[in-house]
Amino acid sequence: MPPAQAIRDALTAGVPAERMTLSTDSGAAYPLYDAAGRTSRSYMAGPDSILQTIRELVKSGLGWGRAAMCATQNPADLLGLERKGRLEPGRDADVLVLSPDERVERVFCRGRLLVENGTPVVYGAFGGHRSE
Repeated sequence: MPPAQAIRDALTAGVPAERMTLSTDSGAAYPLYDAAGRTSRSYMAGPDSILQTIRELVKSGLGWGRAAMCATQNPADLLGLERKGRLEPGRDADVLVLSPDERVERVFCRGRLLVENGTPVVYGAFGGHRSE
């Protein structure tokens, strides 16, 4: 089942929205589905897979804020990551800026610009940032 469908189904079943999370280790094999919902082949998930799921949630009627919380605030809260998940003073300021047509315009990590006009400006594992 595609992730967006699983989230929609869980919300319909009454699972609290704050318990919904999206994450990926990028590089994992995931199924692709045909129009009938059958697995047609697999693909290697990249960092764009979460954004694609959020887009699908929005197209199905979930607002951008609520859909984005599945990949930001909710996982941070559930994992106890106090500096992640929200745009507030004292947080790490990880931000994805989309164009009006939903293309990636800019990406900031801990306030540092990593992508400008859709093009990476920092290369390498984690852009030289150390993980917490």
